[in-house]
Amino acid sequence: MSTRTGVRASRTAKPRASSTSPALSPPTEPRRRRRSPEEARTLILDAAERLFADRGPDRVSVLDVAVAAGVSHSLVLHYFKTYAELVRSVLGRRNRAVFQQVKQRLLHDMATQAPPAPDELLGLILATVAEPTHARLLAWAALSGEGQHLKMVQNRGLTRVADLVAARLAMQVDPDRAVPRERIEDALLVAIAAVHGYATGKSVYLPALGASDDQAMDRRFQRALGSMLRTFLESR
Repeated sequence: MSTRTGVRASRTAKPRASSTSPALSPPTEPRRRRRSPEEARTLILDAAERLFADRGPDRVSVLDVAVAAGVSHSLVLHYFKTYAELVRSVLGRRNRAVFQQVKQRLLHDMATQAPPAPDELLGLILATVAEPTHARLLAWAALSGEGQHLKMVQNRGLTRVADLVAARLAMQVDPDRAVPRERIEDALLVAIAAVHGYATGKSVYLPALGASDDQAMDRRFQRALGSMLRTFLESR
């Protein structure tokens, strides 16, 4: 019986590859830049204005505005204590833009001594007021009673417009034929009321006249009202 001498070769064990990958550190998110209060307010107002344009102020909530702006509900209420204040702020921002346009136009006329052009000034107002979003906001302010809280009302903003118109007219006429302040205020009131009424009601009034609701009709209204106001201011 032969014997086999089994010689067991020594084997060098190879190190096994690790089945686990080295731990990776979680990705770091870029730090968000902290918005200034003015930036946050503008972001919220822009979002609110877009929603008001799409739905109208009566069909939008604070939560809707927060979602659209990408901020929290509490942040909206931090800057605007109530929903009504938010709507007033959007309308107030638009009103200030109109006032600045009218002011710049009047100051330009005073610098160049150009004759006053009521219909052109009306065009500046009409371009904003007749815009559907602004018309809706004005209607909301008037019908809800919130208009009395507008800064334009509390600061008597229209008196500044009347001051500019009075100063402009004073450059154009003889001092003895100066237009009375009361007449200027009456003309301003008629102009704003007429433009507001046209803006909010033209979707009904124009079809009833068989007229088209377009820019050509807006210009016709602008010229007609401007001519009436010019005649009123020049009459004695």
